[in-house]
Amino acid sequence: MEPISETENNYVIPNYYDITFRLTITCWMEVYGIDTQITGEETEESIGILDFVARVKNVLNSSTVLDSLKQSEGIKISFANTRYIFETYPYRAAEITVDIRFTSKADSR
Repeated sequence: MEPISETENNYVIPNYYDITFRLTITCWMEVYGIDTQITGEETEESIGILDFVARVKNVLNSSTVLDSLKQSEGIKISFANTRYIFETYPYRAAEITVDIRFTSKADSR
């Protein structure tokens, strides 16, 4: 995980800010099967990069900790972009850009 940016916008209510925190989650994998690098196979041991990315997103979407923050703090999480990288066989990578949006009181930061 790597932080990318934090954007503050004045909120409609005085002294509140709408903040978007953006981070990148980088997934690297090594798969020697050329036919299975992208989609994998039906087995648990052989997953492709698309399966890997789907699992990372599913973990974030089903996290009870993040879910409680969404409900109590009004945090919104979205996946802004996924970039796939294939530079050197047998390595594949994906960069998942995640936006975390929340409202903060000016004096609480």
